Amino acid sequence: MESAFDLFLWGLAGALVLVVPGALFGAAARTAAFFKQEASENTLKAAVLRGVLQGGLFVAGFGFLVGLLIGWQAASFAEGYRSLLLLAGGTSLLMCGATALGTTAYFWTWLGERYLGLFLSIVISGSLLAVVAWKCGLPRETAALAALTLALLATVGVTIARLFSPREVRPSPAEVAEELWLDWQTVRREDVRDQPPSDDRFHS
Repeated sequence: MESAFDLFLWGLAGALVLVVPGALFGAAARTAAFFKQEASENTLKAAVLRGVLQGGLFVAGFGFLVGLLIGWQAASFAEGYRSLLLLAGGTSLLMCGATALGTTAYFWTWLGERYLGLFLSIVISGSLLAVVAWKCGLPRETAALAALTLALLATVGVTIARLFSPREVRPSPAEVAEELWLDWQTVRREDVRDQPPSDDRFHS
């Protein structure tokens, strides 16, 4: 009975060390879905709360199972403690990496083709110039700092330009469907008019 209770405590510890990263990741994912108008919630607060609840519960359940496995296999408390720290750190790093990649992809999509091309041109050109300057004798740290500063300025510049650029008015799905229906009706009428008159003498 005591060993079962110890396993439960290990599972509870695994759930506790992962509930906060899971809640933060869930909130970030639900916030992104809200701004992309893919969430069912009407307000940002409701979307964040739902993301916190779903992400925290899901990742905490996973942490509970892993905690049970750690408690069952650990030879000592110190070994199990280190395994829990590795679990928390590795999971947090994975979630931070996924959030960073998702934010970058969303930012590039939001920029659009024109501003994304401008941004990539500035960053790539600045990186090449920094490498050439380093090869010509400029200290490595100075060249790297110049490239990072140029990338930061490019990010700020294209973001401001994108924010103040005129937005394209895109038709809604209902308007697109109505336009397609009207086009189809027009084509159908033209096809009917182009048909030759019937030569059936037994029917009017």
